[in-house]
Amino acid sequence: MNKSRNVIIASSMLFAVFMLAGCKEKVYAVEYYTSNPAEAAKTIEQCRKGEITDQNCDNARTALEQIKKEEYKKKLRETFR
Repeated sequence: MNKSRNVIIASSMLFAVFMLAGCKEKVYAVEYYTSNPAEAAKTIEQCRKGEITDQNCDNARTALEQIKKEEYKKKLRETFR
């Protein structure tokens, strides 16, 4: 009786772990956010509100930094032509 109870508890815990692991938000690469700046801005806003705190926050920030850097370089090239 006690052994079957332990098996049921262990199985339930294992099931719960797999269910929680499946609930993770999909992680988008920096390149995705670079190609989709509006989505990056939306993700960063969710990060600021504490709604998400995963790798997407870092990737969206990195993408927007890269976009700003490229825009700055472009303006410099246009200024000094």
